[in-house]
Amino acid sequence: MDAGVDVLRHNRVVHLSSHDRVIRAVQTGDTDIGFIRTGVLEELLLESPDLMAGLKVINQQQLSGYPFVVSTRLYPEWPFVSLPHVDSRVVRRIASALFALERDHPAAQAAYIRGFSPPADYQSVETLARTLRMAPYDQVPRVTWLDVLNQYRVWGITVVLLLISLMITSLWLSRQRRQLAIEERRLRRLIASWPQPMLMIREAALVECNRAAVELVQLYLGSVIAGQGPSGVFSP
Repeated sequence: MDAGVDVLRHNRVVHLSSHDRVIRAVQTGDTDIGFIRTGVLEELLLESPDLMAGLKVINQQQLSGYPFVVSTRLYPEWPFVSLPHVDSRVVRRIASALFALERDHPAAQAAYIRGFSPPADYQSVETLARTLRMAPYDQVPRVTWLDVLNQYRVWGITVVLLLISLMITSLWLSRQRRQLAIEERRLRRLIASWPQPMLMIREAALVECNRAAVELVQLYLGSVIAGQGPSGVFSP
């Protein structure tokens, strides 16, 4: 994935039961690429020296002092674990014996290992398993509303405050519009009852006028038609 190759999307992954079957599947052409644990290839080469004739190690690393072929950076290998009921003194004795194991010891040679080191950090392995959605991280965890509120508490409070502000602003604007509508109705009634000519003009358009204004216009038009001229009715 770091190299830009999405194996799960563009290829079919087959899980085999053993490392030997992975090697055979690559040799017979049943699969193009196989993944095996380090040390397996060297063990098989002892039995079949011509094994590498039809195989190629991909992205082989040059790790100083590491005796096995490896394609990626080292991960913690061969961990020893103990069950909770095992006596802690027995655990300490076994751990001390493992750490004291030398590479030339018969047990180390029989296991094809060079001894043991203190446990490394397994966080990288966990991160890899989570990224690839491998077990036990292949299931999406169930998320509750309480989890969402705890994780996004600040954002939630911010959104709630914004919604409250928006509601208050909407109510204030609605009230202002109602007040303006009431004032406009009052103004229209005032214009209609005013004895002098009065016009209501909004954005260069006539909105309202009273009866006196209508009669004045009619008088003006009548004078123009009779040829008498405006007689200064609308003079500046």
